[in-house]
Amino acid sequence: MAKPLHTSSLPPRSKSLTRPILVGGTLHSGWVVGPLGLAAIIAIVGVIMMFRTNFIVGLVTLAIAAALSVPGLIAVAIQLTRRRWLEVTLDGFVLVRRDGSRLTINDEQIIALSNQTWPNSDGSYMRRVLIEIEKEERTETIECFYHVAANNADPMYALVERNTTALVRRTVEGQDQRARLIGVGWHYDRDGLHVHHGPRRGVYPLEELTYLAYFDSQVKIYRNAEVNPFFCMPDTSRNAQVLGRLLWEIMSQRPTVNDPLPCEPLGRRMRTIYGRDYLVGSFILIPFGILMAFFLIGGVLGSPFFLIPAAGFGILFFLGVWLVWRTSYMRIDYHQFGVRQPGRGRSLLFENLGSMRWTNTNIRLDPMPGVVGPCIVFQTISLYFTHDHAVIRDYIASKIAERWLKELGNGPVRWTPNLRFLPQALEYQTSGVFGRGAPVSVPYSATSYYLIQNKMDLFVQGASYAVLKQSIEVTNFHPGLILLNWIYQSINAQGKPEEKARFSLPTRKPTTDDRFTRGEQDIKSIE
Repeated sequence: MAKPLHTSSLPPRSKSLTRPILVGGTLHSGWVVGPLGLAAIIAIVGVIMMFRTNFIVGLVTLAIAAALSVPGLIAVAIQLTRRRWLEVTLDGFVLVRRDGSRLTINDEQIIALSNQTWPNSDGSYMRRVLIEIEKEERTETIECFYHVAANNADPMYALVERNTTALVRRTVEGQDQRARLIGVGWHYDRDGLHVHHGPRRGVYPLEELTYLAYFDSQVKIYRNAEVNPFFCMPDTSRNAQVLGRLLWEIMSQRPTVNDPLPCEPLGRRMRTIYGRDYLVGSFILIPFGILMAFFLIGGVLGSPFFLIPAAGFGILFFLGVWLVWRTSYMRIDYHQFGVRQPGRGRSLLFENLGSMRWTNTNIRLDPMPGVVGPCIVFQTISLYFTHDHAVIRDYIASKIAERWLKELGNGPVRWTPNLRFLPQALEYQTSGVFGRGAPVSVPYSATSYYLIQNKMDLFVQGASYAVLKQSIEVTNFHPGLILLNWIYQSINAQGKPEEKARFSLPTRKPTTDDRFTRGEQDIKSIE
């Protein structure tokens, strides 16, 4: 039989697009790694003691290690019995159980998705994806818990992304048939968003829903011209990401989506930045407050000598009170168009931002020269470094970088005391014992950098060492780093005939789920 002249290049729909992914019974579980890792360390110590110090003590140490390994070995046995694999296909997936049986699921059977991520110190991470399917008039939840090695793509990204889009499409297209998207404590249909519980219980038409943001591990939904979100849901909950995608696709088409609010020039409040002062203050305040009260009562009712330690504990108690108060006083509210420091009565629009300095203990935002207004100063013992904080820092820095990009077309732009942007090159100036060296200009395409701890090492093509070590804690370091990355992107794009040769601001599309990335640094706040 002759073969058809025109055949599809796509694989059969039943053919796996990925290698089998271990989604159940992984040995990367903490119940396995924790006990066995601790037992291994103690066993090594025991062996060393047996041959170098005391044989009996070493033998006892080995016995302790063996006892500690028992929970880990039990966990291994349990995990091995729970092993199963998932293969992604063109229109669904296949679940392969340990006994070899196969369960084939089509995308149309998937009715809900949720996911969660746990990063590891080595750059790898654990994923937990819950896929809820409809099967023979009943629902079943398939849990996928798997490990992704550092610098590797998430093997389930395509499946999750594809079905998130499909759930949005089916919900929108099925409005006439009363299609519903159901989550935890809410559902969405053609009448709008239905909130089931709490003070905001009710039905909210789509016209009243005006904005959406991802912060604090939540999907935050805003209503009308309200500054604060009226409804928040955990972004790891059932269909939270699907609802976020659906709403934003509608909101982003409105010409007024990014208009200022009539009652708040800074726009909607999306997150509050706190330091660790309140945590340290609480640890000081509670125990020393109890001790102060105990000795104070003893001094009043008994010996006056108790008043001496009571005074010392009182000083520590009020130190804790001051740290807790300082946290509230220093906090920064991050809004759409600027930041506010309520405890100090200060605010600053991003369009008026002139410089910034962002470290683990200090944040300083200054207005541009000629702009009347206060600077925002935030100080703390230690700042929580979370993904949200990195997003906020980079977004604020991008506002300065956008202005620098425009200025770069007219001439040099100063980055740091040792670095300067030129229209076609990066200029650096080394510092030594006998003063600063002469400026050196290098084409951008011949430079690269590496961030390590609180330093940036600048490399030049042809040199085997860093030509400059720049502290990342100097003023305007982060705006300059963002601008440098934009320049690198523009240079890479010049290899494509359809791209412009001039440096240009890369477009940033709203991200739907930054827990499923392909190595890109997505921005969670949607603009």
